[in-house]
Amino acid sequence: MPGDRGYHAAMPKSSVTIFVVSFLLSACAGPAPGPRETFEPALFEELAQVRGLRASDRDPEARRLLEDLVRRAPRLVEAHRQLQNLRLEGHERNALLRDYEAKVAAEPDRPEWRYLLGRIRHHLTDQRTLFAEAAQLDADFSWAWHGLAWVALNEGDLAAARGHIETCLRVEPGHLPARLLLVRVLLLQQEAEDALLVVRRILADEPDLAEAWSLAASAAQMIGDRDQELRARARALALDPAAAEDRDRLVQIVEFRPDDPAGRLALDILLAGAARRPLIDEAGWCLALARAHRARHDAAAAERAAARALELDRRDPVLREILEASVDWPRYRALYFATGDREIAAAIEARAAAFEARFGGGPSYARCDALLDEGLSRQAEAELPAAAPATPVEVAIRERVLAHRRVEARLGLLAEQAAEERSEELGADLEVFLARVAAVIEEETGYEAHRGNRILGVPLVGSALDSSLALSGSINGYFRRSRQILYAGRLVGGRVQALLMTIVSGPREVRPEGWRSSRPCQEVVGMMAVIRPREELFGDAGGRALFGNYYLDLDVLLPWQARLSEVLRLDPETRRRLLDDDGLPAATDAERRDLHRPGDAADALTLRAFEIHGELPFVEMVRVHEQGHLLDSQRYLPVAANLVGNLLLVLRNGFDRAAIMAELERAAQLQALRCGPAPHLALAEMVRALPRSDEAGPHSRGYRDLLQAFVDRLAARLDQHPRMRRDRVLIHQLHRLEEAEVRVLAAEL
Repeated sequence: MPGDRGYHAAMPKSSVTIFVVSFLLSACAGPAPGPRETFEPALFEELAQVRGLRASDRDPEARRLLEDLVRRAPRLVEAHRQLQNLRLEGHERNALLRDYEAKVAAEPDRPEWRYLLGRIRHHLTDQRTLFAEAAQLDADFSWAWHGLAWVALNEGDLAAARGHIETCLRVEPGHLPARLLLVRVLLLQQEAEDALLVVRRILADEPDLAEAWSLAASAAQMIGDRDQELRARARALALDPAAAEDRDRLVQIVEFRPDDPAGRLALDILLAGAARRPLIDEAGWCLALARAHRARHDAAAAERAAARALELDRRDPVLREILEASVDWPRYRALYFATGDREIAAAIEARAAAFEARFGGGPSYARCDALLDEGLSRQAEAELPAAAPATPVEVAIRERVLAHRRVEARLGLLAEQAAEERSEELGADLEVFLARVAAVIEEETGYEAHRGNRILGVPLVGSALDSSLALSGSINGYFRRSRQILYAGRLVGGRVQALLMTIVSGPREVRPEGWRSSRPCQEVVGMMAVIRPREELFGDAGGRALFGNYYLDLDVLLPWQARLSEVLRLDPETRRRLLDDDGLPAATDAERRDLHRPGDAADALTLRAFEIHGELPFVEMVRVHEQGHLLDSQRYLPVAANLVGNLLLVLRNGFDRAAIMAELERAAQLQALRCGPAPHLALAEMVRALPRSDEAGPHSRGYRDLLQAFVDRLAARLDQHPRMRRDRVLIHQLHRLEEAEVRVLAAEL
């Protein structure tokens, strides 16, 4: 590969530190790895052919070519990397780990095998260790430094990443992946001019590299050169039709600038990309076109593209926003719910059918009033008749719809301001935030909403609006008139956050097994969030338990469930291989109980759940998890009546809020494991949540601790489970357990 003679002009001169580190590493490198192998240029030309095959959706041919390359050039790292990527996409994680662990064992002094094993390990600490060992074996092995840079980048240490990249390029100036990684680091460091300089040099050597064109577009975007950005994104999509990042950016340009030249050119590029065949990720392209056409106010084209996207893939919640703008919203809503909870879907379909029977037949003020009652405020506004209202009732309906949309818009602005550091009082005091919300409602609608807004709190955790109350004269008393509900809260040390969504089922009273209170808890199932924060309190959670009530957020749950269902679309041979796999070998008890190599365990557990139930009852599993939170809360709330329990909780977790929340997540998931409809599905989610670094959020930390406790208990009871092999890692065999065995082990915890 040609060297990059101008590279150092774009980078500061290397420090003495890098030289010293390289010297020390080479001094303690142990046995020399032998002379470096050189490869014929024709091999790299064949690797370029692999990129073309993959871009044209010919993966089987690409795999055959890579396997042949690896056979002819066993130490050609880039061929191994690309073959690893294909095998990972084919759900061969366990087999890959076995293959490369065997290579390391057979040739422990070869840095290539340690590097290649490192890039398929799950935990960043394991990756760093293997990459560092490869560098210690051979300080001139460029891939080891590239791997260390990648780990540092994933950990957010840009300075360390840049240092490792510089070392890699000192060893091998033409190292293409390191040069591309350098561009990403420069962009993250807001050094767009330097990034553009480096990527132009890459394109001089590799003019048909889609990733380089995409990075060039990002650099141009940061600089503000819209023309250069559009030309680069068009080139990236022409080379790689599956370049989702470029496609999504073009959609954003159309949405933000639908009527100016940039928006029109972006739409032309999208239409040209969608016309290419074979079209990889057709669902993604249809969704992109639907969004772009909607931004250009072409409702018919948007609806056609979105309907096609829905036929292909129901994962993206943006589909909902597009399809609900259609007059025929019940049909699309029923389609959207086809992957969700059957009981909820049936109730919504029945209500939608009754609505259409009563209010179908085209726009009318009565229909708009009913749409607002259904929580479809955006559609109600869109369907307001063009003719002026003719009666006082029609005037009142029009004003109600427009006033409610103003409330939503102003509440969205308040939520944004509360999340910003500069709005100290609004974001730091939940009571102040709720008072402002009540004032907005009263100003826009005349409804008095400042009474009955009760705030409940838990020491060291946070406080929240009691959303189970919808008293007349309260904030949620107003929103319930439009089948909406507001959740607002603040974690200790955090900012006020809010979630406003439409109620599609409930509120309904439920009494989970073990519920002791005379007052039942309350369930709300919602979707179509008008306001959604970015942070963890109400952001991407599929459900949230509060004070005597919980909600399920279908905007999150249904795409989540659809992603889980991808494994069900695997061919029968792959599915059987996953279920029959014995897992990785384990020589010691510690290796048997280890969680650092999850491999294909989550996929096998998901398939086993489907094999038993014929479906994936994911929404129901989350429901039981949230009920578990409420059951657990009986030990701690109210605080005044449970002082000892609360004191033990905070002492046990060292007054650490994150540790307290992790323990509560552990307890709730244990409820899903013991009482949920599909314990294998609960185990699968615990495996998927295993953190890749030691810095884990409460969910990952709690799930990891519970999974470790479960595996430890299983290891201690192996004599009672004859299907489990002692010489294999247990996490890879969990799908072999019967549901009753999982529940018994969970009950012992």
